[in-house]
Parts: sequence; structure tokens; C-alpha cells
Amino acid sequence: MPKAESRIPEKQREYQGEKNAEALVNWLNAPHVEEAAKKRIRTVVGLFLQLWMHKGQMKDSTFQGKDGYWYESHTPDTKKRDDLKKELDKALSYYRMIPSVLLLEPEGKPREWLVLVSWTPAPGSRMKRNGKSEPTFEDFEALGIAEEDSPPGVQMGESGAIKNALELIESGLITKVTRCRCGKFFFIKFSHQRFCSGKCRIAEFRNSDEARRKRNEYARKLYHLHKSGKVK
Repeated sequence: MPKAESRIPEKQREYQGEKNAEALVNWLNAPHVEEAAKKRIRTVVGLFLQLWMHKGQMKDSTFQGKDGYWYESHTPDTKKRDDLKKELDKALSYYRMIPSVLLLEPEGKPREWLVLVSWTPAPGSRMKRNGKSEPTFEDFEALGIAEEDSPPGVQMGESGAIKNALELIESGLITKVTRCRCGKFFFIKFSHQRFCSGKCRIAEFRNSDEARRKRNEYARKLYHLHKSGKVK
């Protein structure tokens, strides 16, 4: 009797940096997250990207003085850089947080401590709302979101989102997190990728000037063929 062939599920391909960005992408797309919180995170990321791009385009304005020290000339470029940095600092000043360490004892494994390190809003922080600083497990249960079924990042609060965003900024991966034409955030896997799905890519193509030009060109060609009697 022939031996049954075992089939191993094909492992989904993972792209460099995708795992690191997954939590933030899921959080930004989560419907239960307050839009105001998402906007604050988008503002921080957007200002950083503006600053990063501007610095890359700046002309060198440094010069060496007679004393041998190096100085920087004040130019429109340096002013814009400094203004963007001030805006970014102001956006980041919203987040006043303190480190928190939790020691958890897994069920059935006494004295095998699980250490969790996180950041929580500091007392008096503007992140506190209605007496609560972050969503609780009870909040998620009320929304019908089960912890074990949730994608990474969906259950984190705004403090987790800003921590994740800053880690992506530090690693340079934040440039791979972008927003699709449909409003959904996604991770760019290829340099030429512009949409979160094939559906959005097709929809954009159908509405593009190039697609309209091709449709008009085809319609004119078909019209002339009908007029010549070659096509009925």
C-alpha cells in the first residue's frame, strides 16, 4: 500500500522589517482606536519624515572660522530644518510616560517569572481620559476582541503605538509604513509597491489618466473599424 504523502503547510514569506512594523500597521487600521490618537501618531511620523527628507536635500552650510572651529550659516534651509524640529518636539511633548515592570507567574509554572517591560502615561499626563490612561482588558472584551485572536498591536494603547513608531523611526523602517488610496495602512514589501492590495491597484489604474487615454484610444480605433465596415 503506497505511503500517504504528508503535506507541510507552506510558510508565508516574511519581508525584512515586516514583523517590526506589523503592530503599528494593525493599530492604525484598528476600527476601535480613537481617530484623535491615530492622528497624533501620524503627525509625529509625518513631521519626522518631512525633517528627514529636508535634511537630505539641504545644501552644506558649514564653514570653518579663523579660530579653527566649524560653524553653520543661517539659511532658509537651516531655518526650515529648525522649525520642523520644533514642531516634532512639540508633537512628542504630548507623551509623558514612565517605565513599568511587571512580574507575572505563568499558570502551572510556579516561580518561573515572566518579565514584561512597558511604558505607561505619567500622572497628570494629557493621555489620561475619563480616569483611565489606557484601554483595559475589560474594554476589549466589551468590544468582542479576544486577546488570543487579536493580530499583533490591536490591543496596545497609544503609549504602545508611540513606542513602536519611535522604534521604527530609529531603525529606519518607518519609511516602509504608508497609507493606501483606500485609507488603509500597509507595509511596503517592494520598492515599487504603492497599494495595499491588487484591488486598490486595479481601481487606481482604472481612474488614472493613462487608463483613460488607453480607453479613449481603443474606443476611437473601434469606431473607425466599425465605420470602415471591418467590424460589425
